[in-house]
Amino acid sequence: MSSALKNSAADVVRQALVDSGETQEVGESPWPTYAVNVPPTPDNVVVVANGTDVVDRTMRGTLVLHSGFQLRVRSQAFNDGLLFANELQRWLAETQAPFTVTSGPTLGANSYSVLCFVRIGPVLKLGMNVPNDKRFNFTINALAVIRGLN
Repeated sequence: MSSALKNSAADVVRQALVDSGETQEVGESPWPTYAVNVPPTPDNVVVVANGTDVVDRTMRGTLVLHSGFQLRVRSQAFNDGLLFANELQRWLAETQAPFTVTSGPTLGANSYSVLCFVRIGPVLKLGMNVPNDKRFNFTINALAVIRGLN
């Protein structure tokens, strides 16, 4: 099994989403993407949080770390959030891996190869956080095989 990552899976997946054009950098519209923490504004955001890692053994006996993460979509309108969450789920399922992630404000000088996304869950419709927050929340849980390149 490879050594631990220098950045979290959330940081790597967040940058992969931005690099692919699926989402935008913090401060840009329409879907800025954050790692780990959910900001109070804007209404429409994507947050990539760390999840539970899973270690599997291949048929040859090699251990493989699958880094867990969760995509959180928050939206002012239910339909907009649901459509975008479904789009992110499609991106996870159809993206052509492996690909390299080499830049980003949270990665520093570290580079990574994302070998695949697996165990991609359904879009969970969590509803609103009422009474204080009238925005809709959606999540997708998945695993990624990520290797450090430096």
